[in-house]
Amino acid sequence: EKNTIQEKAALFHDKILLAEEFCKVQPIYYDTGLNWWLWDTEKKYWQRKDEIDITNMLYTTHQYKTTKSYERNEILYALKQVGRMRTLQTPPVTWIQFQNGIINLKDITTIITPTPEYFFTNLIPWNIGTRDQTPTIDKIFTEWVGMEKKQTLYEILAYCLLADYPIHRIFCLIGNGMNGKTK
Repeated sequence: EKNTIQEKAALFHDKILLAEEFCKVQPIYYDTGLNWWLWDTEKKYWQRKDEIDITNMLYTTHQYKTTKSYERNEILYALKQVGRMRTLQTPPVTWIQFQNGIINLKDITTIITPTPEYFFTNLIPWNIGTRDQTPTIDKIFTEWVGMEKKQTLYEILAYCLLADYPIHRIFCLIGNGMNGKTK
């Protein structure tokens, strides 16, 4: 036990090495806007964090804890350097991330597994369904806009899932109150 702690202390004397070891366990990105991003391994997307989150995560993953400001600053600066070296790819505009994967609108039959190489920050908090039929939503949309405009409402909602809007539009739903338009 003592050798392990001494070995860790010697290993982590080099703050860049500590940062590199940390990033192997917990992917981190430090952007040019001075924002920290941590990869959420469960939800599979990048979450914006602050320095306290970073130091807490360092303690969680490597049991490395310090309250000394000079040491903490050295660690954070090393993490900034290593985090800035990470190159993230912008996902194609045809990719939409859900809780259980990514759909590419050019090939909707394949579900893509999210990885930290792509800079996803907003996932849609629903799973990709396994069926094409949506009887409950069909019923609600028909009640709202009638059978003849139901497809248009589906298209509006699908368009709003895109990360990039190739055609700039605004959609206004007008009608009687208390029927769920704001939902």
